Amino acid sequence: MKAIVDVTKAIRESMQTDKDAMDFYKLWAMKMDNSRAKDTFEMLAREEHQHARSFYHLLHDPGLIPFEDFINQPPNTQSSWFKALQ
Repeated sequence: MKAIVDVTKAIRESMQTDKDAMDFYKLWAMKMDNSRAKDTFEMLAREEHQHARSFYHLLHDPGLIPFEDFINQPPNTQSSWFKALQ
């Protein structure tokens, strides 16, 4: 049973990491004056969004909040991704 809990924890942490990366890329996209750089950060944010969605669907947990509610939460200001912006 412990292995199942560890896998679930790993999937949840991976999902959060991808959301943190997505938020990081979105924030950097907003800071870019160069349109190619902005487009690149926006593309990276979309990829992380998809990664988080993939992990979300692996969980098969009916108790999870809807994916869009999760992804639209404010950035995790305690994440290493967000702290790198400071």
